[in-house]
Amino acid sequence: MEVILNLSQNPDEITGTMTTEELKSQMTTDCMVIDCRSFPDTLKVQPHIRISHAWDATEPEQAQIQRVVEMFSDRCYMTEEIIDEFGDGIDSNDFPHKYLGIWVNQRCFLNADGTPKDSVKKIREYINMVAEYFKKIDDSEDK
Repeated sequence: MEVILNLSQNPDEITGTMTTEELKSQMTTDCMVIDCRSFPDTLKVQPHIRISHAWDATEPEQAQIQRVVEMFSDRCYMTEEIIDEFGDGIDSNDFPHKYLGIWVNQRCFLNADGTPKDSVKKIREYINMVAEYFKKIDDSEDK
C-alpha cells in the first residue's frame, strides 16, 4: 500500500498544504492518506495530539491505529483517538481509501508569539515514523 503523507514542506510547520483535489490526484486503488493538521489551544485541558481515522478498521487495523496513538503517548504527548472525523472541509466521499488524520495542538510546536518551538522537529520526526510504520506493515504483508 502506498502512503501519501500530507505534511508541510516548511520544517517549522505541521499542517499539510495539499488540497483535497491534490490528494485525490495522487491516490491509487490501495493507498493510505496521512493528513497532518494543527488546532488552536482553546480549552484548559486539550490533548496534544488527536489521531482520527475514517474507515471501518478491522481488528488488526485497529491495533495499528492504537500503536500510532501509543507512538505519541509514549513520548509524553497526551493523545486521543477520534473515529470517523475528517479535517476542515474534507468529505468522507473524497477519500474512499484509508484516511488517518494527525492533529497537533499548536501549543506543542508554537510559542505564544507564533514562532516555532524546537519541539516542531521532534513532532515532524514522529509523524514521519508513523508513515514509515505503515509502509513497513504493508511491506511485510506483501511478502
